[in-house]
Amino acid sequence: MKYYEAVKPVTVTGFAMDISARMEAQERLSKSEASYYLPAEQSGFELGLFSPEGIVKYFNSKALADLGGRAEDFEGKNVSDIFGIEKGSIELKRFKGAVETGSGKDYEDEVHLPSGDRFFLSNVSCVFDSAGNVTGIQVLSHDISERKKNGSKAALFEEDAGATEQTHERNQRKRKITTGT
Repeated sequence: MKYYEAVKPVTVTGFAMDISARMEAQERLSKSEASYYLPAEQSGFELGLFSPEGIVKYFNSKALADLGGRAEDFEGKNVSDIFGIEKGSIELKRFKGAVETGSGKDYEDEVHLPSGDRFFLSNVSCVFDSAGNVTGIQVLSHDISERKKNGSKAALFEEDAGATEQTHERNQRKRKITTGT
């Protein structure tokens, strides 16, 4: 604004730019991100996204709760920094295998967590860009600790049942020998 004699405005200069297309694109992007983010957060599974080199990009809230931390505690760290050298080396080999084959694979592991040792069934698979290049590794895990514990009980029950059945058969044979029937 230019002023002439004291406080009287003489001219006003301004410009306007239509940013509707940019704002609409931003809104579409936000909706698209939300459509992937919400299922990841509400899936009921532990989800981790890593670079092919094993750097953490993202953990969903269920994984963060199991690990006992916040996103800032893990993002940018190497998988070996989080799970230890031994487990980290195993995971890095799995990541490398997924990148080399371009396909996923299931694994069953016992994982040592702040909340205690637990068993997980995990799928390690690649994340691809539109050109087919691997941009990351997705690890989707399901806590199977209860199933493992119940499976162990079921195996013991089956052993006991088998032993009971064998004892019953033995007793039947003895009865046949002594009674002649």
